[in-house]
Parts: sequence; structure tokens; C-alpha cells
Amino acid sequence: FGNCTSLEKVFVPDLVGEIHDSAFSNCDLSKLVLSVAKGSYAEEYAIANGIKYETRSVGEEPIYTGTCGENLTWAMYVDGTLKVDGTGAMTDYTSFRDTPWYEYRSAIKAIEIGADVTTVGVYAFRGATKCESVTFAEGSKLTAVKSNGFYYNSSLKEITLPDGVTSIGNITFGNCTSLEKVFVPDLVG
Repeated sequence: FGNCTSLEKVFVPDLVGEIHDSAFSNCDLSKLVLSVAKGSYAEEYAIANGIKYETRSVGEEPIYTGTCGENLTWAMYVDGTLKVDGTGAMTDYTSFRDTPWYEYRSAIKAIEIGADVTTVGVYAFRGATKCESVTFAEGSKLTAVKSNGFYYNSSLKEITLPDGVTSIGNITFGNCTSLEKVFVPDLVG
């Protein structure tokens, strides 16, 4: 929107996870108002850049959903939470671009994995660079985190893998540059 000097209002979709620093360069910021979801990245951006904004209320319903295994579903919420639930193994993807949440990966702030999920698939959460937490439901039946599972989750500082995990794949936590602490269960061999 650079040089859009008459621009007064921009509706920013709920899951926008990145806005370039110069997106509104040379706009008249005294007239510009962003319409953003409460608690969203766009709200943080407006505050950090001194741009006026209006917040929209956020419902508790997911804004995007789909499947990620034979009996697994995923749901993305406006607050940046990605929930995976159901029973069984997650799909092994041939590329991180094949994950059903690929286009939302920069908006993911937290990942929650249900108790009956048995594996984190290949490339599952690769590139979720703003993800700060990964939690596993109490009583988790997870046994494996496959290759590239959390690769390049550069905001992740700590993760506690469930006690039942016996296998961690190749470069699962590669390029997790903020990662300080990983709890690895005794059964990993």
C-alpha cells in the first residue's frame, strides 16, 4: 500500500501473520485505520508501528479446519492456536508446503496436540516461525516425532515430549534457534 496517500481503512484478515515494515510507507497515517482481530498479529503490528486501529471481536469457533490423518482433524483459531485432535497417526508430508496449514504457518503461535494422536508427521510444523509453545494433552499416546516435525520453529524456547515417545526423527528441531530446553523421555532409543 506504499504511496496510497488517500487510503483510510484497511481490513486485515484474522490470520495475517506477517506485514512488511514498509507495507504502508508514505501513507497518511493520520487518516489510516486498520481493522484487526483482537489479540492478532495485525493488532500487535499496528501498536508497534503507531498506526490507528479498530479491533473486531473474536469468536471461539475455529476459522479454518481440515484433516491431517485418517482420523485426525486440525483447527486454526484467530489467536494463532493450531489444534490437532482425533485418533492415530498424522500424515507424513512430502514437503512442508503440502501441510494443510501451510499458508497459515506464519500465524501459528501455539500448537496443541490431542491425547490420542500417535505421531507428529514428517514436515508437520516446519516453518511455524512464530510458534512459542507446543503442548500435548494429558495422557498423550504420542510415540514418534518424525523428521522435520518442528524444523525452523525459531520462536520455540522449550518443549516437553510425552513419556511414551520412543523415536525422534532427523533434524526434528533443526534451526530452532531459540530452543533452550527439550525434555526427552527415557524410552527414546
